[in-house]
Amino acid sequence: MQIKVSGLEETISSLKKYRDTLEAKQHKLLERLAEIGINTATLKFKSAQYDGKKDDVEVDPAPEWIGENRLLITARGKAVTFIEFGAGVMWSDEHEKAAELGMIRGQYGKGKGANPKGWTYYGEGGTNGTFVRESDRGNVYHTFGNPPARAMYLASEEMRRRIAEIAREVYHGD
Repeated sequence: MQIKVSGLEETISSLKKYRDTLEAKQHKLLERLAEIGINTATLKFKSAQYDGKKDDVEVDPAPEWIGENRLLITARGKAVTFIEFGAGVMWSDEHEKAAELGMIRGQYGKGKGANPKGWTYYGEGGTNGTFVRESDRGNVYHTFGNPPARAMYLASEEMRRRIAEIAREVYHGD
């Protein structure tokens, strides 16, 4: 018995074109979500309470592809950890990922955040730093640390929150 199928090559070609558009749309979806994450993290880092100089924290404006379907959003700077996870035991709010990542306030860095009386540092006052005195190394400030800004965490939450909306725009917007 023989069955003749007409139009099979045309159907295969059409399906391949559809597959290719899905891959392109998937990449566009990921890029749009990464853009939302970058914008959210940048805003949260800039508006965070932090004693000292925080302008050296930057969120890379272009995400890095680390696989066919994965993008990496990166924040760089000397104070990223202190701003993201907070510093100083006087602050009661916790970062949701602190324990999992070993970033419990007062237990990382030089451990100064464990002192309930605060500590001093050289540099700029920032949000809550209290001027103590001038020194040959620069101005000395007292701090109790800062609450966690959760910039990267909140960026990931915002991307999750908006995934269905962005997917509808990308997949059904044409």
